Amino acid sequence: MKQGVDYEHSYLPVLHASGFHTMLSLATAEDMLIDHVDINQALLQGDLLEEEGFEVDVFVSPPPGYGEDAKYVYRVCAPLYGACTSSRAWHKTMSAFMQRQGFKTVGFEKSMWCRHDANGKIMVGSHFDDFCICGTTCACLDEFRFALLDPAKGGFEGTCEGPLHHYLGCAITRDIDAGTTSLSQAHYIERVCQKYGQWNVTPPKTPMMSNTRLTVHDCPEGSVDPHFDAQYRGIVGSLG
Repeated sequence: MKQGVDYEHSYLPVLHASGFHTMLSLATAEDMLIDHVDINQALLQGDLLEEEGFEVDVFVSPPPGYGEDAKYVYRVCAPLYGACTSSRAWHKTMSAFMQRQGFKTVGFEKSMWCRHDANGKIMVGSHFDDFCICGTTCACLDEFRFALLDPAKGGFEGTCEGPLHHYLGCAITRDIDAGTTSLSQAHYIERVCQKYGQWNVTPPKTPMMSNTRLTVHDCPEGSVDPHFDAQYRGIVGSLG
């Protein structure tokens, strides 16, 4: 990537947690059905868009296991995993599909859409390749889901996971009779604690001395253990 040319094309807008909570709140208040759809190999189903830096043919070396052959070159036909601009190319492709289906984005959310017609109201939230779909009727929900999962009609290859139970690290429990929807991250917290060996420890209220200030001078001499460095970054990312 080149500074001033395509640095801004390396991000993918995702559904914000507040937007997701709003969707669930509205769906609960209006007794909407909520389904979960997963897109398979999403990046490979995106289009090579010129505005994403693909204004020229892109060639790559053959993948591991394939020998070099002077008679052949490998031209990229779809956004590849690992390429900086691929995620945004997928988002633009998916957004174009949503617009063709009559959806409009909601406020500042670029991965949250809404459509209201004679068949009912549908709200859609997307976090990369995971779709949360809320519909007022089963008919309108099925109609959109079939269009989304039909590559022959401009959709994408994927699977319907049924009613939404897990999304963005949250376990979702819905009581339609009581008109409530509950979110819990207990299973996610347990998994993270087990992964980093903190599940069976005694939890103190103050795991570190108060008013502790760490600086670069506290770093041990020599190079930092790569395993420790990766584990620390993993913990910070998991907490985020």
